[in-house]
Order: sequence, then structure tokens, then C-alpha cells
Amino acid sequence: MREFKSTSASQITTFRDCKRLWFYQSIMGIPTPQRASAALGEAVHTHLEKYLNDGTVPDESQAGKIAQAGLHLNPKPGAVYTEVSMSGRGKDRKELSPEDESVPIPGGMPRLFVAGLPVNGFIDVLDISADRPVVLDHKCLPASAVVHTSEGPRRVGDLTSDWVCAAWTGTEVVATKALAPVDGGVQQVYSVGLHNGMAGRFGYSHPILVRERGWAAADALRVGDEVAVPLNLPDTPELPVPDALLKVTAMLLCDGALKSDSLTYTKTGEARLEYIRLLGELGVPCSERGLGRKGRAPYVQVSASAGSPLRRMLEDLGVDFVSSPLRRVPSRLMSMSKRQVGIFLGGIWAGDGAAYLINAGGKQKPVITFANRSKAFCEDVRDLLIRAGLAATFTETSISYKGERRPYYAATVVGKRSKVAFLERAISGGIAVGDRCSGRKTRAGNVPPTLDEVLAVAR
Repeated sequence: MREFKSTSASQITTFRDCKRLWFYQSIMGIPTPQRASAALGEAVHTHLEKYLNDGTVPDESQAGKIAQAGLHLNPKPGAVYTEVSMSGRGKDRKELSPEDESVPIPGGMPRLFVAGLPVNGFIDVLDISADRPVVLDHKCLPASAVVHTSEGPRRVGDLTSDWVCAAWTGTEVVATKALAPVDGGVQQVYSVGLHNGMAGRFGYSHPILVRERGWAAADALRVGDEVAVPLNLPDTPELPVPDALLKVTAMLLCDGALKSDSLTYTKTGEARLEYIRLLGELGVPCSERGLGRKGRAPYVQVSASAGSPLRRMLEDLGVDFVSSPLRRVPSRLMSMSKRQVGIFLGGIWAGDGAAYLINAGGKQKPVITFANRSKAFCEDVRDLLIRAGLAATFTETSISYKGERRPYYAATVVGKRSKVAFLERAISGGIAVGDRCSGRKTRAGNVPPTLDEVLAVAR
């Protein structure tokens, strides 16, 4: 496993597109096979580099024709540096550093940093002929990229050689014909599901690490293949957020009415008492309403006027005051530590979460699930479960409400090991839920089993 000391533009792109692939490449050091599209782009870069270095005109190959189409937008040969190292190190490539006196740039090439990490890599073209250096980057754009044309924005995949697009000459934006649109065909997208509940959607050529076969494209996967998945995701630093606020936030997102002037928590029983206790820990005053009113369940109300304590705390976390179907976990909280994820999941399961037993084929089967009207929220909960090292899946269904069908979504813990781990952590306090998780069985008037009873069956 490699020590993570620097990053690069390609690493950032890979991390954004597929965090698992980035981990295999950059941390585990497992090389991946080059895709056909990447090989074509590299060949185009090679042609352009040779042209800029010594004037070699690209040949008539596919890559050469693409390079030929852009020669008029490039500087004159020999007037620029190509493949410039951003780190001051490189093999058989030009380097710029403060010690390199042959390069007329004061101070040499400045280092770039992202999140405190130095950025390595190579600049395609550095033009120092003008008053100030100009960095150029050769790009082969995918079909989904949008460019400006004489008739407005257009996808690259919709262009032909007759289209006129905006291009940068180094000093101004000019209109030029589409350089060389290449028809790569329609990419098939595969939905891959695993026995542990994880699932994903991949382009046909996306590399997936398969036991005994190495890297395989998504379209080459076979039923029964064992693919590499993270057993334990690395932990992240703790966010400077009180535990009480994490749990209150989760409880409100599940069972709260987030209005402009008030925050109302509608859950009853032990969850309501826990919510009141947490508010007291945060120093937030609240009032209990509906007590003693026939036919109306009691609820807890907190002021949410501008500048009120709890509203300010929630807004600092990035909570959106929207209706239930539009809610989701604030993006800031998706980087919680594993311990904090446990606290947050405890607030989730105190609301719309459930841990109960069903009869399946004459045997009892444990079910650990969270259901909600918000698709994005349930997907976030699934991702948090996976962050906690628990296999989880996302499903979509519908329920009948006042005579009409409404979409409903669920994040469910799957697999014996993950169910046992969830329950053991819940019992020990690692996932801070109560002794009993309310769920659909309580609506039938039955007392749900204790977590110990569910765990005994799960084992």
C-alpha cells in the first residue's frame, strides 16, 4: 500500500469518477489496463508533441488526422516547452525548477497544492514567447461534453465537421470548424449487483478487479465472478460537531417539520424523550405541544426564526429547510468519522429505521432497514452504512396513501455479517439506537423484539 504524499489532475478526475478505481490505482498501486479511448488520446498527444518540438507533421492515421485538424491552433514549432514537469522531477521530459537558469521564468515553476498536497503531473505545452507564460492543454472531449457553437451550446457527440465552434488561439476566442469529431458509437452501461448488497453502474469498458482473472471490463463480467470490494474503508478525521447535534439533525431529517419559523419533531415514545434530552444538552429551549389533547399525538417544537440557536446550528451544517421528499444528508456530514456515522445512524433508526423479525419459509429472519419518501436521503443512508463497513442496498417501491400510490424508498442492511455487526454496535452504543427499534410490526399492535432478540436470530 502506498503512502499518499501527492496528487495530480488525473488522480482528481479518477477520484471524482470512481473512488474505488482511484484507491486501487493510487493507494494499492494496482495498474489498470489502458482503455481504447485513452490510447487514442495519448497517440494524438504524441503527434502534437512531436510537431511542437521539431515540426514533424502528423501522419494519416486516425490519431494523426485528429492532430492535423488542430495544428493551426497551436504555437509555432520550437517556440514552446512540451511535457513540462510540475514537480521538478521526470524521466526524459523537460523540467522547470528555480535552479534551471536556462528557462526565463522568475522563480521557476511554482508548485500547486490541493488540500495541502502537492500536485504532480505534466503540462502539455508551456508557451513563454509572450509577456507572460501561457499554459495549453490538449483535450479529446467525450460525447457528453458541451461546447459553444454558432447556434448555441452543443454536445460534442452531436457535432459534424460542418459545425463552427469557439476556440482559444492563445490571445482571443475565435470561431473555427469542429476539429475532428470521431464516432465512438453508443456506450452500453451495465448495472452490476453483488451478493453483499453493493451495486453500481459502469460503462462497458470500466475496469473491475476480478479474483483470478485480474482486471476485466464491465461487459466481460460473468455471474459468479468474485470482484474486489473494500472490506474496511479508511476512517476520516472527526468533524468539529457535537454528538448531540449530529443525532438531533438525523432525527429532524427523518421525523421533523422544518418550517421557516419553527422546527417540530413528531416522533413519540422514547425517541421524543431522547430528542428533548439532546436539546437540553445543546442548550436549546423547546416546548411540548399537544399533550392531553384527545386524538392528537404530542410533539416537540423549537423556534426556527432567523438567528435562533438550533436554526443557526443546522444551517452551519448545510441542512436545507425543505419538505420530506426533497431532503438529503448534508454533504458536509458525508465525511464524518465512523464513530460519528454511528451516532448519526442512531438518530436515523430512532425515526424511520427498523430492526425486526419476519417469518420466511418457516424460519425467522432479521430485517434491518430504513424507509423514507426521499430517494436521495435513502441513497445517502445506504452510503453511510457502507462507510461504516456494513453491506447495504437501496430499493424503490410504492405505498398506498389516501387512495393513491406514492413512491417509497429503503436502505437495507444485507448479509449475515453486516446484520450481526449492526446489531452488536447498536447494543454496545456504537450505533446509538434504543433497546427497541420501532418499525412496521408496532403498527400491527405487536411489541417489537429487543435488539438482543434480533441479534440472537441473526447469528
